[in-house]
Parts: sequence; C-alpha cells; structure tokens
Amino acid sequence: MQTPTLCSGQTPVGSTNWQANGSNSLYLEVNTAACGFTTTPRYLTALNGSNHWTILGVNAIYTPTPTGFRVYVRTSDGSALTPAAANGWGWSLTWRAVNRQYAVVTQAYSFNGQRVAQRKDGVLTYLHADHLGSTLLATDAQGKVVGGESTALLRLWP
Repeated sequence: MQTPTLCSGQTPVGSTNWQANGSNSLYLEVNTAACGFTTTPRYLTALNGSNHWTILGVNAIYTPTPTGFRVYVRTSDGSALTPAAANGWGWSLTWRAVNRQYAVVTQAYSFNGQRVAQRKDGVLTYLHADHLGSTLLATDAQGKVVGGESTALLRLWP
C-alpha cells in the first residue's frame, strides 16, 4: 500500500472570493494546483467563522479535479445570503486533500438481521439470498448481475 499524499489549505478569513448563486446561495472555486496532484484527490472541507449554523452544503464537493473543486453553500431557511455577509462573518473554507486510498472501505447494510447490500469503495451492491440466508447473487443499482450465478435461483425449484 502506498503512503498517501496529503495537502491542505484555507481561504482568506473575511476576504474569501464567495460568488452569488441566487439570493440564498453562494459558491466558491477552490484552487489546489499548488499541491501538484496528477490525479483527482478526495477533498474534505469545513466552514469557519460565525453565523453558519443554518448553512447547508459545505461538505458537498462539486467538479473535483487534480487542481481544484467547487463548494456551494445555502441557507436552510431560504434567507438572503451575500458574499459581503459571508465575509463579514469571517467565513473561510478549510480544506484537506488526500490522493491515495488507505484501504478499500466496505460497509454492510442489514434488514431484519439479514445482510441485503454492501458498499465497497463507494460502489453499492444488492445481495440476494436463498431461503436459508446464503447469498446467491449480487446486482447493481440497475439490477444487472455483478456476482454469483443467475442460474442458481433455478436450482431451488424442481
């Protein structure tokens, strides 16, 4: 396993280049070119400053590339939000980036004690079991068989 490359930064407190996106939403283009990534890393963000307890979206990363990403923020109650207000509250964005995975992450989903799906490294797979609980096949979100034997179901019937 390779050692990940980490990079981080923060936009200027009180003078971040927030851009209006309607009356209750802002966006911010974050330039990470100085990190020197050649592949798109995984980005993590946090909003700093005051008066941001009703803000949504700061953790959602849009259009990630090796040299940057975009973040949209909006008010949850529909109240007005302007770049001047955001900077007046001292808003800045702290970000972190990592360009290699530490390991494959697998998360299981269960219903009534039976595993019904799993997400492995971001890919969701549905698990189909027989009457004893053994997994017969796995399908993707479109129902396409991605594992197991599709003919296994036929063996259950005489």
